[in-house]
Amino acid sequence: MHEIDAAIPILAWRAWAAALVVYGCAYLAGSLVCMRITTRATTAANVDLFLIRFTVGLALLPLAVLGAGQVDGLLFRLPWAISGIAGVVWFGFHLFDLRRARAEHNPVDAPDSPALSRKSSFDLSRVLGVAGWAAVAITLLVVLGRAFSPPINYDVLEYHLGVIPHFFEIGTIEPIPHVFYSAQPIATELLYTLGSVVEGTPWGGAHGLVHWGLIVIAALAMGRCLTAVGCPAATRSWLVVLFLTHPIVRKMTLDRMTDLTGAVFMMGGLLAWFGMRGGGEASGRDRLRSALLIGLLAGGAISAKWTNAGTAGAILGLLAIVASVGRPRTGSETEVRGRFDGRSGAGFHAAFLGLAAAGVAVVMIPWCAYLWRGVGNPFAPFAAGLFPTEAWGAGHLAFLMETHGATSPFRAEYWPNLFGRLNSFSIGPPVATVAVVILLADSLLRRRGLPPRDAAAEAGPDFARHSGPPAAANTRLVFALAGGIAIGCLTWGRLLHAADRFLVPIVAAQFIMLGVALARVGAWPAALWSRHVRAVLGPAAAAAFALWIMIQYWAPLMLSFGGYGFWDVALGRETEGEFNHRLQPSNTEFFGVVNALPDEARPLVIAEARRFVFTRPVVLSSVFDRSPVFEAIAEGATSASIRAALKQLGYTHLVVNEHEIARLLSFHPPPVLAKDKGFANLRGDYPDSGSELVRRYSGYVEFGPEQLDKSRRAPYAEMLGALRAEAIYISAPPAGYPAFWIARL
Repeated sequence: MHEIDAAIPILAWRAWAAALVVYGCAYLAGSLVCMRITTRATTAANVDLFLIRFTVGLALLPLAVLGAGQVDGLLFRLPWAISGIAGVVWFGFHLFDLRRARAEHNPVDAPDSPALSRKSSFDLSRVLGVAGWAAVAITLLVVLGRAFSPPINYDVLEYHLGVIPHFFEIGTIEPIPHVFYSAQPIATELLYTLGSVVEGTPWGGAHGLVHWGLIVIAALAMGRCLTAVGCPAATRSWLVVLFLTHPIVRKMTLDRMTDLTGAVFMMGGLLAWFGMRGGGEASGRDRLRSALLIGLLAGGAISAKWTNAGTAGAILGLLAIVASVGRPRTGSETEVRGRFDGRSGAGFHAAFLGLAAAGVAVVMIPWCAYLWRGVGNPFAPFAAGLFPTEAWGAGHLAFLMETHGATSPFRAEYWPNLFGRLNSFSIGPPVATVAVVILLADSLLRRRGLPPRDAAAEAGPDFARHSGPPAAANTRLVFALAGGIAIGCLTWGRLLHAADRFLVPIVAAQFIMLGVALARVGAWPAALWSRHVRAVLGPAAAAAFALWIMIQYWAPLMLSFGGYGFWDVALGRETEGEFNHRLQPSNTEFFGVVNALPDEARPLVIAEARRFVFTRPVVLSSVFDRSPVFEAIAEGATSASIRAALKQLGYTHLVVNEHEIARLLSFHPPPVLAKDKGFANLRGDYPDSGSELVRRYSGYVEFGPEQLDKSRRAPYAEMLGALRAEAIYISAPPAGYPAFWIARL
């Protein structure tokens, strides 16, 4: 399926060039928005600026792709490569500007300077920090192999990547018919799409490299956020390793998932807040500029996935509220007086929150307009009662929510289910719990009147650069993080079967909270935490922490990659076909037969929504959508009339995946079967009962909440049986269930 013109896929230059163009375009877009944010003297500060530009650009670039995709063929004709090269050149200019700024501020280091003398002595904390960053680099290198091996996750194949061949086929950006997942904001998918457009094929390596770039940016952003809150250098890099290898985040490295984007934008918003507070020197205009950036990044997170509204969006929303509370610093009140009420600050706070809301609107209004135009609902698939459409109404939304177990905090099953799932999904360390315990202990010490050490002075200019007194600034940050974590978990808990990957922004927020807590430990009074104790116990604890991460989390990640054999494909030791046959032999053969049908064939696919696996045009539907079969079954229809109606609609073959029918009957059963005791018993024995489920209940999953009455179901079932007996391809004997089969209409 991959169209990588290289004997060794990882050396495919087109894929690398396409990914570079995507990130060059993103940097160019982010730089245009952040033009007033100038290069600073320190390298650390500029890493923050580079990340802010990248993240803002990644939030805005999908809007350009979306706009271009509304005109037939324009997406494939625009000079994306030129824009990408311009972005790369601009990035190089900023690097040169950084070197010049550093030279002006640090002409020559004195040979006897304290900094040099510290470097010459052995420092275990420094060694641990460097070792941690080496582990981060190795992790990123290992997961790079995934970019050049075939995707396997169902959701990835269905719509995360499934939209790309659909866009190539129709020449515009429109949802896949009958697949509601593609009728939502899909910002990350458009980044993948742009990479594929530049590479020239939906099945190359560009989308994998774009996804890998998000992992790299997430790692760097996490490191910079931990630095900003004063997390000790010895543990900072190891927290990044732990973040990348956390059981939930680790799933993002196994395929082209999109949930990591929300965490990237959330951390980008935090960096914008840190940078604009500027160690007490930020002006009112700087802080207002940070409000706009926070809003843009919150909108970017929501445009990547609706669920991010309750996680990354909640955190950045609370951050905007707490950031607007403090007055502009010395000198900045004079600057904003006259336009805002400098005495009460009410005008400033209103302007701050207004700009943050405007940033969200700038990103989300185009997406809402796209959904309004394409599917008739600006908040699709939600609010179906307010914006009902023929293809997706309130019944479909109710079916979706019912199968995911929608509940309320006021119901008895809510809280046990929530705590049980949070406990099982936090197979990794109880990050938030540890952070809360440390922060409560710190609060107790302060209440007892024990003054903290001057941690900012000891940590150096990189720490002092951030938002004035660390305790005050970090208290506001903890409020935003803790509140966002609570809102995110409570919102996520409303669905009893919500995927744990929706919590990736929450996982990232927990690590930043832990960074704040570790910074507070370093600021405890000397009577409790003497310099000698810090010199011995601190590095020893960090070393034990690092060893624990390596054994329990880092090593399993390495082993899992070896077990899948991603690098065998990336290095050309195994072909894509061999990889797919090894993992999913029956599916791979079935998809190959469908793709080998004549060019003039127009297959209608039943119980199979993975658009990416089909290299030819097909018509399919998700279990939650109205199947195209529905319009062929008129009142009083017979088996022959249904078959004739399907042929009249232009379909030439019926393609059926009975294995998926069995799975859908078990996990997403139509409401009409709710009172069928025989079905309930079979469903409870799945997968052992998969054969009997298909034999007895085939013909149900195509219709979801729009079930057929008995007078129409019987002829449809009869038609399925007749076509199955005439199948031109079947993966099992005609009497064997379940099977893959294809029949001519």
